[in-house]
Formats: sequence, C-alpha cells, structure tokens
Amino acid sequence: MFFDLDRFKYINDSLGHDVGDLLLIEVSRRIEILLKEKHSKATIYRLGGDEFTILLPDYDATESERFAKDLLYRFNTAFWIDGSEYFITPSIGISTFPNDGYDANTLIKHADTAMYYVKERGKNNYQLFTSEMQQHFYRKMMLEKQLRTALDNEEFELYYQPIIDVKTNEIIAMESLIRWNNEVLGQVTPDEFISVMEETGMIIPIGKWILTTAIAQTARWHNETNKPLKISINVSVKQLLESTFVENVKQAIENASFDASYVVLEITESIAMYAESMIEKLYALKKQGISLSMDDFGTGYSSLSYLNKYPLDSLKIDKSFVIGMNQDDENKALVKTIIAIAKQLDLKVIAEGVEGAEEYEFLAEIGCDYAQGYLYSRPLPVAAFKAQWLSIN
Repeated sequence: MFFDLDRFKYINDSLGHDVGDLLLIEVSRRIEILLKEKHSKATIYRLGGDEFTILLPDYDATESERFAKDLLYRFNTAFWIDGSEYFITPSIGISTFPNDGYDANTLIKHADTAMYYVKERGKNNYQLFTSEMQQHFYRKMMLEKQLRTALDNEEFELYYQPIIDVKTNEIIAMESLIRWNNEVLGQVTPDEFISVMEETGMIIPIGKWILTTAIAQTARWHNETNKPLKISINVSVKQLLESTFVENVKQAIENASFDASYVVLEITESIAMYAESMIEKLYALKKQGISLSMDDFGTGYSSLSYLNKYPLDSLKIDKSFVIGMNQDDENKALVKTIIAIAKQLDLKVIAEGVEGAEEYEFLAEIGCDYAQGYLYSRPLPVAAFKAQWLSIN
C-alpha cells in the first residue's frame, strides 16, 4: 500500500515546514494507533516527505481495501497543531502480490500508479491497481503536453451559464466556464483537463486569463445591454495562494473599467486547509467590493466554524445533492439543512444542477435564493448567451 497526504505541499508552502513537520508527526501517531488497535501485522515506512508505504502481510485485495477504509476514517477529524485546526486527507494506492507484481519495486510502482489515479478523481480515497491505469496515464501525458501550448494557441473559450432568482424567475448573474478545443485531442471536458492544470501549475496563467476574459466580457455586456448582471468566476486554491492574486484581480477590474461589486469569486471548501493564511486575503478581496461564494458546498472540508470565519456572501450547493433529490430523501433533507444554516448566517444560497420543475418547486418552497442548471440553460458561448439572455438597448 502506498499513500501520501493530499495538498501537503501547500501546507508547507503557506504555513512553513515547522507546521508541516508537526502535522507529519500527528499523522504518524494516528496511523500507529490504528495498526496497534486493528492491524498488528502491518508495518509502516515513511519513504520521504509525506509519502508512506504500508506492508500488509498475507492480506488479499478485500482485506487491503478494508484496511484502506479504516485508514481513511482516521482522517475524518481535524488535526490540532499549536492550537489551530487543520484538515488533511490521504490518497491511497494498493497493489497485491502476486497479481500486480513479483518484486518490491514493481509492487511499489503499481501502488504509486493507483494512488495517482485516486488523486485525479478527487483525492481522499483508495484504489486497487489495474492495468487500465497505465493507458489512463498515457492520456494524461498527452493532455499535459497539449495544455502547455493551449493558451498561446488561443484554444480556450469561455461559456456562460445563467443564475436565476428563484422568486422572480429572472436572470441575476452568470457563471463563466472554461472550454478547450484542441487540434490533436478534440473537445476535452473540463473534468479531464482542470485537474491536470492544477497539478502542473498551469492553473495560474490560465486562471488569470479566465479572470481577465470573464470580467472584460461582462464589462462589454454592461455597456451594450440593459442588464447589469454579476459575473461568477471559479478560483482555485492554488490561485489564492499566489502572492500576486489580489493585485491581479484588482488589475483585471481596473483594466475593464468595471464595478467590482458585480464580481463574484467562487472558492471551494478546500481553503479550510489554509484557514489562517487565507482569511486575510479573502478580506482584502472583500475590501475591493468583490463578493465571495463557497462553491460545491457539502462535498469537502465542511465546517460551520469556518463559515463564520470567512467573509462569505453566499453558498453554492453542489449539484450532486440537487440532481434527482426528489427521489432521494437524504439529499432533500441535506439541501433543506444547508439552506436553513445559510439563512442563520445571513448567506444567500445558489443551488446548481437544477434540471427539473419538481426540483425548482421544492427549492422555491424551502427558501432557496438562486438556481442554476439545465432547466434554464446549458452553458453557452458568448454569442448564443447574449442572444438568449441579454436584452439590447
């Protein structure tokens, strides 16, 4: 079994190696307790940095998966370092003898491959090695190669999806969504290439292009139409950690002669891992007049204590809870609870993934403020969005 800690490098970079070292010690302690309590035959080795190998003698695939679940469970609660709370998760790859190799080097290599497969699919999980993974990594290598020249070759385009006021059924904002059409690979889905952008650091220049393009386009629409809508722009943790990010946003707004109060930056729950270092930056953005929205709420490092700390204006309920919620009482209850909590904290709520009239009616009934999804419109390119959603003076 091979695993490392998700986003550990960011913790080292933003909080310093002293905090990183203390976190590694706490992680090791927690794993040692697990081994003593439930898996006494297992042996753990630290390979370096935040990488660990665990040997599970006589464990088959099923028993190895059971161990992986036990390990993941140990990371459900926060780690306390010098009085501060940190969340971190592992990505785990598993290879078994003799199915996946006859020697230690091959088994470690295949477990490592399985671990990276997990990282690409959202992290905080485990995966048994399969031969198909090698084909997958060839595809990833091709994506990375083509991405490196995509910005210079002007292969990216922004699509826009309307955000609707549930009470009035009027458009109040739109979200900018990146699309990529490559000569070699064809149309590549965001689910496939965004993770590669994150891993390679290309999210920094491409993210800056998205920010500049979305704000400039919205400024043009404000001048051309009678609908001054807000623009919602996704921002990754990597971008937020950049020392120049706040200045880049300010520059993009000034260059477009745009009103900052119409800009909404969508951040994700993963910023909870960098809570202390992030709060000052978020307040600096708020000082410019920008709104902040917590995207994909309910899927990551949810903590009510963080909601109070961050200067948020809204929460966006992840589409995985909204799609088909009328056939799922648990998701229905969860959506209802999130909206109730948001009201208590004076936050607006956007539900994404609204596809049917039944979902819309339920959201209206429980007080959801805004909705987004295929019920209203798919994401559209500039000309189509303008024609469908914006009135011309």
